[in-house]
Amino acid sequence: TLYGLQTNVNHEVRVRCKMHGMTRFGGFSDSAFVHIQSKVWRFPVVALLVMGALCLVAILMLVIISQQEKLMVVLLPPVPEPKIKGVDSQLLKKGKLQEFSSVLGGPPDLRPELY
Repeated sequence: TLYGLQTNVNHEVRVRCKMHGMTRFGGFSDSAFVHIQSKVWRFPVVALLVMGALCLVAILMLVIISQQEKLMVVLLPPVPEPKIKGVDSQLLKKGKLQEFSSVLGGPPDLRPELY
């Protein structure tokens, strides 16, 4: 395989070989002229790849925008409220910390039911 040959030009090619296990190369073959024609792409592959990537990005953007609420629930699930037995969450919001500390500090039998 020869790389970097110019297209639409005649090239003179001569070949010589070496057999496995031998140290010396044989003689050159007779000259052969090779003409390499240029390949013209009928449809540019790069343009196809760019258009495909842009279409894929557009479809992904539409899916993300249309499913934004569901996607946010999947990526960032809601934080549940703490469920401590005997504690009213409204009591915490009101800021009555003395009643809250009496609930946690006392024995389970003597704790008042706040809800």
